[in-house]
Amino acid sequence: MTQFASPVLHSLLDTDAYKLHMQQAVFHHYYDVHVAAEFRCRGDDLLGIYADAIREQVQAMQHLRLQDDEYQWLSALPFFKADYLNWLREFRFNPEQVTVSNDNGKLDIRLSGPWREVILWEVPLLAVISEMVHRYRSPQADVAQALDTLESKLADFSALTAGLDMSRFHLMDFGTRRRFSREVQETIVKRLQQES
Repeated sequence: MTQFASPVLHSLLDTDAYKLHMQQAVFHHYYDVHVAAEFRCRGDDLLGIYADAIREQVQAMQHLRLQDDEYQWLSALPFFKADYLNWLREFRFNPEQVTVSNDNGKLDIRLSGPWREVILWEVPLLAVISEMVHRYRSPQADVAQALDTLESKLADFSALTAGLDMSRFHLMDFGTRRRFSREVQETIVKRLQQES
């Protein structure tokens, strides 16, 4: 593996929760449907130089599986059905469903396969892209810097909302796909939980 190739993902559940709900719906209603998707960078960034590192991460994802404690936790939730969870327990990411290449400096990623499988690639794959770019571009950045930035933003938010009734304000984290790193995201979420 490359210099910054420690795995980005350590859990099959390192995704947005709604993806599991959507995957269950697809599993029950569109089991045999095949789909194709592609990644498009909205900016002008030439991310193609990271294609090899991202491809290595995609290969590593095939080793992720639902752990026993994760299965038990999901089983205790009322909205997941046993047949889906039993299938998810056997699910493995299939790297053959993903092609990653450098197209004249642009990052070209294409996915195809059964919808019930391909649907789970989106959030983790975007997290991989984001983290690999940050690992290479900002290797010196760390959790302490992220917390300093967060504290500044929290102070600004407090100043802007002073005198407002915030009792009905709720914050949800949908940052997995854009996170700097898993460690930074976990630290920020823990810090934000202290605010509630």
